[in-house]
Amino acid sequence: MGKTEHSPIQKVILDAGPIIHLDELDCLDLLLDFKELLVPDAVWSEIAGHRPAAFNNPRIAFEKSSVQKKMNFQITTFCNSLDLDAGETEWRSGTRFELPKLAGKNILNC
Repeated sequence: MGKTEHSPIQKVILDAGPIIHLDELDCLDLLLDFKELLVPDAVWSEIAGHRPAAFNNPRIAFEKSSVQKKMNFQITTFCNSLDLDAGETEWRSGTRFELPKLAGKNILNC
């Protein structure tokens, strides 16, 4: 497998599950299409605990990324209501994550 000619997505924030399973399938090269592979601290720790060999591929340049942990109450409540783990919650704190809306208000009605 190799890199494709043009990828419209240059930067991705990764979660542990896809990295762990791509490594199990020996398919981490699929990530070569992306220029930057950002791995939040909590996700990095999860991968290191379950599949540390995933970080040993010299062709894949994972970048450990510390995200700001300034999550507002609404996002924290939303993530907790979905039973998201630390890695899934942490990457949302570093992105422009908007709560789903229902009748013009976010689903937490806040």
